[in-house]
Amino acid sequence: YFNVIPTNIQRHKHNGNVIGWTVEFTCDSPFAWEVEEKSVSVSGTINLVLDNTSDDATTKYIFPAIHYSPTSNGTFSIVNKSDNNYTMQIDNMRQNDDLYITDVGVITTASNLNVYNDFNKHFLRLIHGSNSLSIKGNGTIVFTMIYPRKVGM
Repeated sequence: YFNVIPTNIQRHKHNGNVIGWTVEFTCDSPFAWEVEEKSVSVSGTINLVLDNTSDDATTKYIFPAIHYSPTSNGTFSIVNKSDNNYTMQIDNMRQNDDLYITDVGVITTASNLNVYNDFNKHFLRLIHGSNSLSIKGNGTIVFTMIYPRKVGM
């Protein structure tokens, strides 16, 4: 998909009546976007591989959005073994209190609990290529990655 905004709108009239429009759009980037979702269930610790297939070789990391639905109280962590064991961790998660982390670093929970005091301030980041993750927690996680895609010539 493309993110576009109308930048020039012209109305066309005939005999005082509008018979059409000409609309010019401007994209937010020189490329398109593709969304990929991956859902996993965790009970204890699991290993998972996520592939960052971004066409943008100049961006070092992709930051996926995360939706975590814990089924028990406790710590939730993700270690990216492919990125020098870079670790995202949130302690004191509450059962059934869904956690949402956007791709731009906004964290919310279903109960509006302030988790920043229990968060190590490291957001999950994916290097280009294959990322070997070790995930600790109990519940369901949905990862949403948004990749830039080259189109055209």
